Amino acid sequence: MPAESLDGVDALALQVRALLLGIDPGSLGADARARARRALEDVRRAAATLAAAWDDHHGDSTREVRLRHAVERLLSALPEPDWLGDARSEWLLLRDRLAPIYAALAEALPQPEVQDRAAHPRPENPTRSIVHVASGVSVVVAFHALLSPATAWIVALPWASFAWGLEISRRLSPRWNDVLMAVLGRIAHAHEVRKVNSSTWYSTAMLVLALTVPGPAAMLGILALAVGDPAAAWVGRRYGRIRIGTGRSLEGTLAFTVTSLAAGLVYLALVVPSMALPVALAIAVPTAVAAAATEAFVRRVDDNLAVPIVAAAVAYAIDALAFGLL
Repeated sequence: MPAESLDGVDALALQVRALLLGIDPGSLGADARARARRALEDVRRAAATLAAAWDDHHGDSTREVRLRHAVERLLSALPEPDWLGDARSEWLLLRDRLAPIYAALAEALPQPEVQDRAAHPRPENPTRSIVHVASGVSVVVAFHALLSPATAWIVALPWASFAWGLEISRRLSPRWNDVLMAVLGRIAHAHEVRKVNSSTWYSTAMLVLALTVPGPAAMLGILALAVGDPAAAWVGRRYGRIRIGTGRSLEGTLAFTVTSLAAGLVYLALVVPSMALPVALAIAVPTAVAAAATEAFVRRVDDNLAVPIVAAAVAYAIDALAFGLL
């Protein structure tokens, strides 16, 4: 593949990323739609130029075939900017149609640094955030109402097994994968079309905690992820200016810390009402900081797996070494 063609694909991926980020359900007003129309025209022009340049070059490497196929899919999926009305549903339908194409395009890029710069965009998803919080709180309530440290694995093991079973089955059958993504489309990220779903990593974390540090320490880790991650995403998208770690914002990381700390303190007050506030702070503050730092700086491991395990381990270690109350 000529270097200029690769540069063109790299630039195109970033343009599609900007378009998808512009079609944000949380801020899809008139100004946002106007910007998205201009971005859509830019993407159409860049994709057409790249496809025309490729007509004189017939590479047959696996990666080049994947890239060309992704660009062709992109061109066929792009409407004329003037064809789109002002209805919010039309723009969200376009985003849903382009997201898997973008994922295939970004993943086919050869250099890791190029893939990083074309990292999968995550437009605001209120439904996903609600499910995220509700699932974490439900796990904590179920643990205290129905389970115990000795029996938590009885639920965690089938749940994790079911999730991994779906992961395996959808890789064996692309059609089944399409069905699952259609069902889960409102809460799935674009990159989860081809990669392990966040809920699968979450269920894996639940199983690890059930087998290692079951009890209130594990629940602190679950709550940190449940409330901290959506808060960080919401604040980061709207107010994030200072970039840290793996591209997260300092503002979002602070929001993660504050919300997970608040949730941890409320939980400890309910579960261990005799615990003095200084003791609760001694456990909850390091737990919240560890969870936020993991979300901001750990890159190779999905945060739905890493955050609850790290946070629970910190809470468990502090309590075991100093207090023995959990």
